[in-house]
Amino acid sequence: MCDLFTISFGFGSIFTAIKDCIFGKASYIWDLEDNLDALNKALQDLTQAKEDVNTRIAIAEQHQTRRRLKQVELWLTRVQDVETQADELLRVKSQEIEKLCLGGYCSRNPKSSCEFGKKLVNLLKALQDLTQATFVDVAERIPEDPVDERPSEPTVGLDSKFDQVWSYISDKQVKIIGLYGKGGVGKTTLLTQINNKFLSFPNDFVVIWVLVSKGRRLESIQETIMKKIEAHTSEIVRMHDVIRDMALWIACEVEEEKFLVCSGIGLTRAPEIREWENVKRMSLMKNKIENLSEIPNCPELLTLFLQRNPLKMLTSGFFGHMIHLKVLNLSRNHNLTELPVGISELVELQHLDLSFTGILELPKELKALTNLKCLNLEHTDSLRKFPRHVISNLSMLQVLRMYRCGSFESKDSILFDEGELFMEELVCLEHLNVLSINFKNSHTLGRCLSCPVLQNCAVESVSIQLNDGSTSLNVLSLGVLKDLGELHIRSTDLAELVIDREMRNVPQFYSLHCVELFYCSKLRDATWLVFAPNLKILWIYGCDEMKEIISVEGEVGEMMGNQLPFPRLQFLTLVYLPKLESIYCNPLPFPHLKGIQIFQCPKLKKLPLGSNSIMTSRSLTNIRGEEDWWNELQWEDQTTQDHFLPFLEAYSYPLK
Repeated sequence: MCDLFTISFGFGSIFTAIKDCIFGKASYIWDLEDNLDALNKALQDLTQAKEDVNTRIAIAEQHQTRRRLKQVELWLTRVQDVETQADELLRVKSQEIEKLCLGGYCSRNPKSSCEFGKKLVNLLKALQDLTQATFVDVAERIPEDPVDERPSEPTVGLDSKFDQVWSYISDKQVKIIGLYGKGGVGKTTLLTQINNKFLSFPNDFVVIWVLVSKGRRLESIQETIMKKIEAHTSEIVRMHDVIRDMALWIACEVEEEKFLVCSGIGLTRAPEIREWENVKRMSLMKNKIENLSEIPNCPELLTLFLQRNPLKMLTSGFFGHMIHLKVLNLSRNHNLTELPVGISELVELQHLDLSFTGILELPKELKALTNLKCLNLEHTDSLRKFPRHVISNLSMLQVLRMYRCGSFESKDSILFDEGELFMEELVCLEHLNVLSINFKNSHTLGRCLSCPVLQNCAVESVSIQLNDGSTSLNVLSLGVLKDLGELHIRSTDLAELVIDREMRNVPQFYSLHCVELFYCSKLRDATWLVFAPNLKILWIYGCDEMKEIISVEGEVGEMMGNQLPFPRLQFLTLVYLPKLESIYCNPLPFPHLKGIQIFQCPKLKKLPLGSNSIMTSRSLTNIRGEEDWWNELQWEDQTTQDHFLPFLEAYSYPLK
């Protein structure tokens, strides 16, 4: 006895399978000409996308303090690969089309045409996928050195104290060490020696040195520490997802607060309105959200992070139901050009960050934020309108950051008159203790440096963009700004950075770590930089008359003595200096140098690199410049040339 079974075939399904098999392959031939045209168009779109990404990378890497992300580097590699494949297919385009017959529905060599058409379809899909890829960020910050070496003096009579303190530091059970004593007994000297001792353990510690002047407020100290920590992390701190989720869970359990964190997960829309209810702290940073068009109801919300999105618009009533918000971060939303007038509802707001946004004007409603303690407007280059009485109304303001704030051309603002209106508003801020600021003329600069209110501030960043015809600037007058960390100078008329001969004690710019000289077309040198021993970033651009960076001739050269310039320099960028012949007359050790960029400096035939540099420049990663310029360089000896040759990265800089 046997079992009977039947197999049922549906004629329709058999026909469909046969049709798909035959016609599916045939479509590679039928659609070949259309697909070739589509490939050509897709290749153009991808090339444009690649150029846009490369432009963003070039801008991000200008100061060499940022490096392209690995995912961006991988994308560029894939783009190059598919471009090569596409070029190969397009190269034989004519031969493949000639094989077609019967109006393009058949081929004289079906197998060859079918294989070619299949490659074409697959490559077209790859091109389209690459073109659709988007990057919120293309580069990450390069971490700074974990320890900043500070100028020190011999610890005469302090050796035993040093050994004692260092033993406490080495003891894992000791969490806090306090040094106290009368003025002049050597506390700062001892701390400096301890700080420098950590240079021997660069991979184990991050040392943060913060000077706390009398009367400086807690928030100012906290922000200074925060900036130092940010400088030592890759993305001027990431947790593993599991650790982050656990931390959020613990925080919610202990503090009975609800967190909503959706950072860096590619969101194109904000969470549903119902998810905002009862949330106290929310982070939507590093996503792809373009519009916030709905009005959430979240009266308990205290913190809202929206930075690093391509935000274009916030609906006018967006802030209407978050009246207890304390912290709002909108930074690096480059497409955000305006704030909703409803921002006036945030009467309890204490921290507002608008840095690196495309804001065109500040709404007058901002003056309602009378509890604001920190306002960050740095690098808002498009800002044209800054209404009167906004700043003076923010009477509780402690931190005001306006470095590189405002466009150069606009005059419809308190920022762009002779500076009188702005200074009048600034001196009303009795609680101000941290400031970064722009100066448009030497008169305003002089007023600031002599203003008692501002002398009590930690002025950390200064942009001087002289437009009043000034031909000289007493740069050492800035020495009164003990906390000055960033300095940007731009002036087409400036011909001399004056060293006051009457000054008995030349000030040392110990805090100055970044200097930019832009379009100082008459400036001949920047020798005063020898007084900035902790300078890390130097960027000189478009100074047509500059012949040397550091000159050993004249009065400043005599003041230098045996002091070598750039002992802490990490990044050096020199662009469009047609008369530049020398950076420094002799080779320098450059113990911390990480990168050099030199473009359009045709007379610069020698770099200050030599045998000593070989021994000490262990952190160097690249030297970028035009290949022709590199080939004409003169070297101290063949050994030096052979050593630095592998660091060359040939680049061409965009036209001026």
